[in-house]
Amino acid sequence: MELVIRPLSEADLEGPAGLKALRSSISGELANERGGPLFLADRADRSTASMIAASTQGSSHCDIVLADGALVGWAYTTIRYLMNGSSVATIEEIAVDAEARAIGAGEALLDATLVWCRAQGCKGVDSFALPGARETKNFFETFGLKARLLTVHLNLSNEPGADTLAAEGTQS
Repeated sequence: MELVIRPLSEADLEGPAGLKALRSSISGELANERGGPLFLADRADRSTASMIAASTQGSSHCDIVLADGALVGWAYTTIRYLMNGSSVATIEEIAVDAEARAIGAGEALLDATLVWCRAQGCKGVDSFALPGARETKNFFETFGLKARLLTVHLNLSNEPGADTLAAEGTQS
């Protein structure tokens, strides 16, 4: 199977095989994970169009991975500039369609992302893994990423399930 990594373009957004549809499908998977709905709600304002627009400004980047010409995944990375003058990249989103996870698409995508981060002069790379997402954690660890910060959460609402807020309108 031929894998191709390239920057996201406007032509990749629409249609049943476009990035919007793939993000929606993968959001459905995340919504079923512990912490997933709140994670998605926190990122609900990020549209695929805004990812392209931000990428043209230089402090973010979005690559897609194609398997035999079909879009099967993406990685969206931003750069944070620290008070000491250095920068750290954050892989805000990296996902591959479930059927393409066994063919090396995720590995190729993360390799390309790390090349971009190094080319930008970043001193480090952060990303996210939901609690209990052992496969995601193991995936990142194969590239040398290690936990350096844990986010903890307390539900202050009396509503049952409020810590798993529904992410309405996410991933457009």
